[in-house]
Amino acid sequence: MKVYEWTKNWRQNVPTTIGLGNFDGLHRGHIHLLHQVIRIAEKRGELSSVLLFSEHTNERLNQSGHSYLTSLDDKLRILDRLGIQAVFLVHFDDWWMHLPPEVFLREVLVETLFAKSIVVGEDYRFGHRAMGNVDYLREQAVPLGYDLTVVEDLKAAEQRISSTRIKELLDQGLVGEANQLLGYPYPLRGHVIHGAARGRQMGFPTANLQLDFPYHIPREGVYYVKARVQGGLYDGLLCIGDNPTFQGAEHSIETYLDQFHGDIYGAELTNYLLEYLRPNYRFHSMEELVQQMEQDKVQMQSRSKVYTGFQK
Repeated sequence: MKVYEWTKNWRQNVPTTIGLGNFDGLHRGHIHLLHQVIRIAEKRGELSSVLLFSEHTNERLNQSGHSYLTSLDDKLRILDRLGIQAVFLVHFDDWWMHLPPEVFLREVLVETLFAKSIVVGEDYRFGHRAMGNVDYLREQAVPLGYDLTVVEDLKAAEQRISSTRIKELLDQGLVGEANQLLGYPYPLRGHVIHGAARGRQMGFPTANLQLDFPYHIPREGVYYVKARVQGGLYDGLLCIGDNPTFQGAEHSIETYLDQFHGDIYGAELTNYLLEYLRPNYRFHSMEELVQQMEQDKVQMQSRSKVYTGFQK
């Protein structure tokens, strides 16, 4: 897969099938649309592609404080794995923010990106103040010489799959259900930093994660995860919260890696959340906490047998 940084003067010289959408958090609904992009591109002999913003539009519109399901790096990994051939990466600046729908369609998609096939979802909107919609795309298809495919919303349990719905499941600790809607295990990616080293003192050394992206943080508690670090994949226990046993402890994301030995400070670590095990408890002594962690480890080893074929 090739990633192109879009500029006004750049021209694509190969006809493209292009998928358009918000893609705020790539989930099964988006993946369903992208499969259609690949199918149409193969049928018509065009380049399968996606237009992607390098940052979420909320950040540019001064709507900070939002959390998201997938970072740009996560999206690029998923798109590459799906078989998308090209990503046109756009920086959402003032020009893009005020771009009229007709200019976006004619100058960007048709003239610059050589779009011969456009694939969108039912509620797709675009251009300044989201004034462009699917009806406008239909009206302009013949005059501008492209084919339009509108993909119906994908549903699960009679409900539309959406980022909002997935976040609500994560808020409840229902990571299994959230993963089903995502189409892959929910990732929390960052770098390992120094912590209070309490886990090491108890015989359960943990890696403290500093997130590289404003991921949506699931319900506080302990999770069974598969963790990737330094090229290896490990069973792990992820604890999210402020550790109520130690008063005054700051909110943290810590991972116990089973069978890992070595120094990983500064290393990139990705937790793939698989199951919620329990809430955070306040223990009366260090001994009680260690006993609980031993039980958590047994549970982790039991769940590991269920995910023996896990590859990420």
